[in-house]
Amino acid sequence: MADRPIRVMLHSTPKDRYGRYIASLYVDNQDLGLKLIREGLVLAYIVYPFPTMSLYLQEQGLARSGHKGLWANKDVTARALALMSEWQRRTE
Repeated sequence: MADRPIRVMLHSTPKDRYGRYIASLYVDNQDLGLKLIREGLVLAYIVYPFPTMSLYLQEQGLARSGHKGLWANKDVTARALALMSEWQRRTE
């Protein structure tokens, strides 16, 4: 990936409460976060809304139902669901 251009798109809330940047990364015009979610390698962080959040959540559901990546392990799935519940509470 070192020889391919990477595009960073900051979200409407560019930083979280700790000062970390909130952005989407694109490699070859493909959303890297979405690719990782589809493979079950990461969770969609929903505390700060972003334009493709509904797509991320839809694809995350498909990865979960397909037992891809982290969703293949019961213990990791339980922890992921706990984190997602915590994040959901923060948005309410």
